[in-house]
Amino acid sequence: MQAGAGVMPKSPETCLRMNPSTTVESVSSQSFDALTTSAGRVVIDFGATWCAPCRALAPSFEAVSRSFSGQLRFGAVDIDDEPALAQALHIHSIPTLVAFENGREVGRVAGALPSATLTRVVERFVAGAGFSHG
Repeated sequence: MQAGAGVMPKSPETCLRMNPSTTVESVSSQSFDALTTSAGRVVIDFGATWCAPCRALAPSFEAVSRSFSGQLRFGAVDIDDEPALAQALHIHSIPTLVAFENGREVGRVAGALPSATLTRVVERFVAGAGFSHG
């Protein structure tokens, strides 16, 4: 057996961060300001690899990021790697999706949304109708 063959990443979220073809950018404290201020509209997923709802959301978040590529940028923050960033943004539960426009937070949604709901939330954001699922 080849070295590493059959070894699975810890979670879908970890897989996304290891996959160079992903449209979800790994966000750190160092890259956060540049991403949120220069990208226009951005949606960032705050989660953790040990979080089951975060792992459940990750494939849908990746699919939505591909669907809306060119219209929005998408990022992911592992709160265990970036606790100060999560604290500064008052992330109290995970997963939490936070939307930014020109560097300013414009909305957030907490919880693992079903794929169709996530798509509707992002469609509304692209259309300028806010960022919420209500």
